[in-house]
Amino acid sequence: MELILRMTIRYDVGFKNESTHTIVYPYGTININSDGYSDKEYLKEKFKLQIAYAGDSVCYGVG
Repeated sequence: MELILRMTIRYDVGFKNESTHTIVYPYGTININSDGYSDKEYLKEKFKLQIAYAGDSVCYGVG
């Protein structure tokens, strides 16, 4: 039943603002950088240690 519902009902609670490159949810805002990733803008010339995470919505920044 869940599979059928997920395939037939569109559920999107986020409001995508193209001018500010953000997705606004009732519980927070996700920033989209110029590369299309869910992160704030950063300087490419400046070296900065970056750590990658694989996980669920907590790693994505939701909640």
